[in-house]
Amino acid sequence: MPSESDVRLLLRRSGFGATKSEVDEFVAMASLDAVVDRILDDPRLAGAQKYPTPPPVMARPDCNSSVPYFQTIALGRWFLDRMAASRFVAKQPTVPHPLREKMALFWHGLLVSSLDKDGIYCTHRTLLEQHLLFRRHAVGKYK
Repeated sequence: MPSESDVRLLLRRSGFGATKSEVDEFVAMASLDAVVDRILDDPRLAGAQKYPTPPPVMARPDCNSSVPYFQTIALGRWFLDRMAASRFVAKQPTVPHPLREKMALFWHGLLVSSLDKDGIYCTHRTLLEQHLLFRRHAVGKYK
């Protein structure tokens, strides 16, 4: 049986933590390998993730106004809402898997983009496409 501290560490690294009942459920399993298999054996990891709430529409704004800034904020909130939903909403086919969201966050940290480039605030579609690419391939097989 895996220890509670090992299970907590694994669930924190593969997602965004766990509730006491989730930890207890995984601690009762035969081994840490069984816990990993259970995390990975989720149909939400198999295919492309469909989000119940689409991202905000990003029309090309007047780059000399404050609209691009507020659209960037709205897009960022949409991304963070998806990550929060993966942790705090019951397992449903339309809710992202925490591992997919955690890996998308990892890829964002590894393959960094910057918003301070000329005109990037005016090309939200590029930011959205990058983020969706990270989510789509977050848990792919890279050999």
